[in-house]
Amino acid sequence: MYDALDSWGFDGFVIGDDTAVLNLQTWHWTADSPAEAISQWLNAGGGVQYYDYTLDLWQSAIIDMVANGTIATDTLRERARGVLNTKYDLGLFDDPYIPSNISVEGLVQGHIATTLQAAERSIV
Repeated sequence: MYDALDSWGFDGFVIGDDTAVLNLQTWHWTADSPAEAISQWLNAGGGVQYYDYTLDLWQSAIIDMVANGTIATDTLRERARGVLNTKYDLGLFDDPYIPSNISVEGLVQGHIATTLQAAERSIV
């Protein structure tokens, strides 16, 4: 997957649905431990996980995997780079806070058609 994204010039990051990484271990049975699921996720191009594993477990697994060669530090740099590129593109290094005059309701209303079109085009 990640090679294809590279060939397209993708400089963002891949997010899994809530429990996507955990499901590699508990639902799909492709991983026999949290570390194996995290390794599969990161090595396949995944970058961000949501509450699948605690931060302590995530960090200790990555430290162990770097130490034993299961995951390369260059892979971790690439995953971090994708998140940082997105933050840069959004201007979060210049101003990390949402301006107080932004209307959340206005943002939602202004993007309903685009959101619907994206959803329709991504149906598989």
